[in-house]
Amino acid sequence: MLRDLLSDPLFVVAADRQHLIRELPTAGTDEVSRIVGVYRLAYHHLAETDPGLRLSYLELAGRTNVGAPTAWDATTSLAEPWRIKWANWRRETPHWAIVVQQSSREVHRYFSSRLQHATQRAISAAVITKLGNVLVVVSGSVDGTLKLWRLSDGALLFPEVVAHEGGANQIVAITIDERLVILSAGQDGVLAVWEPLSGSPPRALFRQRGGYYLRGVSANQIAGRWKAVFAGEESVVRLLDIETGTVET
Repeated sequence: MLRDLLSDPLFVVAADRQHLIRELPTAGTDEVSRIVGVYRLAYHHLAETDPGLRLSYLELAGRTNVGAPTAWDATTSLAEPWRIKWANWRRETPHWAIVVQQSSREVHRYFSSRLQHATQRAISAAVITKLGNVLVVVSGSVDGTLKLWRLSDGALLFPEVVAHEGGANQIVAITIDERLVILSAGQDGVLAVWEPLSGSPPRALFRQRGGYYLRGVSANQIAGRWKAVFAGEESVVRLLDIETGTVET
């Protein structure tokens, strides 16, 4: 049933994008496979409220990445603000954008006045993990914020939190006693820890003095205890007990 509906452009632009992306078929005819691929490529543009504009983005994705016409090329009653009749384009590797920060949209619309703001909001680190049985993405930005998104549809599951005064350079996600624990190494020299389900904001496990950045962090169990190893511009590698915050070396 859904495979048949996917060939109807009016259905595709009217459907809730976060629900439809989760229900897209993984197999089918060549035409269905092409439609699914195009939809995934255009997904992050389909947050637009104007159905005609959604159709324009779908047509753009189809022309630039598929080349051959799809069923969506049929004439509809929708007024498209612009159309793509042909394109000579380097095709993208099949993928779909899980997350598009709002500031990135502002760059396209108000490039000259918004560029600095968008740069401050750029995503600087990301990791995939599980929250219970749900696959999620944790992202960190150069403005020091952390966000947690559902992988299947890009929905933001928690309000963004501030972990650093500078950018987040690297993120690690682990599970301790069924609790999701996120570690973030930042440009402010802070190793931050955030437990989203606790409702508490991130806190500093370690703070580097002297203005040195922390560049990387990793975590694993050693002798039954969760440890973090981290380093930065000071050229020192440290080992820390995550649950007590004690620096051991």
